Amino acid sequence: MTFTDKLVYRYRQWRYRERPLPRITLSAGWSLPGWAVRLLAATSMGACVGLAGAHTPLPTPVIWSVVGVLGVWMFLRPRYGVAATGVALSAVLLLGSSQAPFDSLTAWIVLAAYCSVRLAMASALVSWRGSVQVRALFTWQDLFIAGLTALVGLATLINGQGVWVIALGAAALMVLALLLADWDSHRRNTR
Repeated sequence: MTFTDKLVYRYRQWRYRERPLPRITLSAGWSLPGWAVRLLAATSMGACVGLAGAHTPLPTPVIWSVVGVLGVWMFLRPRYGVAATGVALSAVLLLGSSQAPFDSLTAWIVLAAYCSVRLAMASALVSWRGSVQVRALFTWQDLFIAGLTALVGLATLINGQGVWVIALGAAALMVLALLLADWDSHRRNTR
């Protein structure tokens, strides 16, 4: 090995030595910690089941215990299946309601069910110490539909047992969901 080869070898050894990577902090907007997203998912599912069981003949301690079990389950193991179980249970409870199917809380139950499913899917992908941007949780279409659902719920609470208000609001929400739905989102490459 010549002198220049040794010099090049030592230079490359020095140049490509192990160095610690720099600490990088990236701020891209508001974010929620992972435990907070799980807490929101558990709270929205508890609200969904609790509101659905409000007008049923079941005793209140039974409903609260079911809400507690599902809330703890969602907080510890957030998955889509847990949210679907809560939504299905709230639908069964709503069918057993004394005011079914035109209960004045139906719009609020739908809103809580929608939020619990969306938050469960987001919290299943993030760790306890991770964080999720607020923009990633809901799109503007989601917020628009949720706002209209809240307005329909407010109108039914003010109007009482207005069957026409509920039917008209449900039809309007279905039309808006069809218009705003992004049907090809699963086909796009998001990378």
